[in-house]
Amino acid sequence: MKKSLLLSLSILLLFCIPTIVPAEAQGKETSAEFLKEIDFLLLEEKLLTSKEGAFYSAEDFELVPDGSEPFTSTSISGTPVTDFVIRSKVSWQASDKLPKPDAFGYGFVFREQDPQNYLRTFLGLDGSVITDGDFQGRILENPNGKFAEPNAVSSATLTIAANGRTVAVLVDGKLVTKLTDIVWTEPGNLGYAILNGTPADAAAIRCKFEETELLVLK
Repeated sequence: MKKSLLLSLSILLLFCIPTIVPAEAQGKETSAEFLKEIDFLLLEEKLLTSKEGAFYSAEDFELVPDGSEPFTSTSISGTPVTDFVIRSKVSWQASDKLPKPDAFGYGFVFREQDPQNYLRTFLGLDGSVITDGDFQGRILENPNGKFAEPNAVSSATLTIAANGRTVAVLVDGKLVTKLTDIVWTEPGNLGYAILNGTPADAAAIRCKFEETELLVLK
């Protein structure tokens, strides 16, 4: 992606900003499904070194681009986060006449400090799982995974685990990609994100995040 398309990382194109709240403060229990995925990443895949940390939840949120930029994000963490596991039930609506399905997607931006230092993971409308980013102005590209055929599904449960140089992505509880050589490991914003193609195509996609749960690792 051209650098000019990445300047929108620092721009919030939304009317309200979702925030995470300690799960206990909301009287919510961490779901059994989330705990199961954490144990899977820790005990079976050895992609986490610990599950010690603080649990949070976030209100349901719909992310709708306004067309001024091809990439829209909004912070939910409030404070910088480095290592975490986040899980959200995501559903989306998209036009069936998208010019390039691989230019559209939804997911999370993380370790975001500015437009030249961040990571992001998307589920693309073409069925791909994409983790990329920027490190001091250098584009980071990683091998993509596959979670579905193009336009085969309109919802999925997305889980992302970031632990040091490791980033793992689960879709509907299944491990799709795991990267162990991530360069950018500094703390930064964690937030919802949507890749909406060209500004002219922004109206073609909208995305809703529900039942979002977060473990910020120590």
